[in-house]
Amino acid sequence: MPSSLLTRPSAPRRVVADLLSRARRMPLVAAQRRMRLAPIAAAREAARTRSAGRIGWAACFVRGFALLAAERPTLRRCHLSFPLARYYDHFESVASVVIDRDWQGERAPFYCTMRHPEQRSLAEIQERLTRAKSGPLDATGSYRLMLRIARYPAPLRRALWWAATELSGLLHARRVGTFALSSIASTGSELIWILSPATSTLSYGPIDAEGRMDVRLFFDHRVFDGALAGEILEALEDVLNDRVAAELKA
Repeated sequence: MPSSLLTRPSAPRRVVADLLSRARRMPLVAAQRRMRLAPIAAAREAARTRSAGRIGWAACFVRGFALLAAERPTLRRCHLSFPLARYYDHFESVASVVIDRDWQGERAPFYCTMRHPEQRSLAEIQERLTRAKSGPLDATGSYRLMLRIARYPAPLRRALWWAATELSGLLHARRVGTFALSSIASTGSELIWILSPATSTLSYGPIDAEGRMDVRLFFDHRVFDGALAGEILEALEDVLNDRVAAELKA
């Protein structure tokens, strides 16, 4: 009979637990839209056959949402609670993309943060995500920070994350991101619910043969409402099929 074994959570798992403890305090709501993305899907395939390099869906969504947020300050906004409840609008977008990596024999989520993706090309965004996915862990600054914080005692870690989510808008943007992206579409599955300390978190499922894809937006209800979330998803669909698709074609 195999013996029982108690192990301490790994460094990435400690950070995940800390972030979930913050996210559970947020009134998260979800909106979903079945997007028709045949135009951008065709542009992605054409770019691949031209040997222009494969641009993943994650890069497209990061680029599209950042372009949208450049025109809508609400998508760069966060709610802070201390010392008084208030809003903070960051001057640029900061994307936080969840990347599945191996950590000492364990699969664990890492958070790749990327400043001003609205000013980066699709190729730059994809190169950054590729490096975060397969490059050395210490080559990504947000990974180094994540692992350093994980070494601190739990009370200190929780205090640092509290400050980053409740006290300072600048820290909120730099450490958590103005928006996040998490998807398991590459496995043929999709996430139904996500707990995230970011004001806005996108997730998408697999695309079908007719170019349809279910896209979800999880958002902090203190910052905006469901009607606006629906408008954001509609606008995002337009941006993907227009501006992002045009960049792929170019």
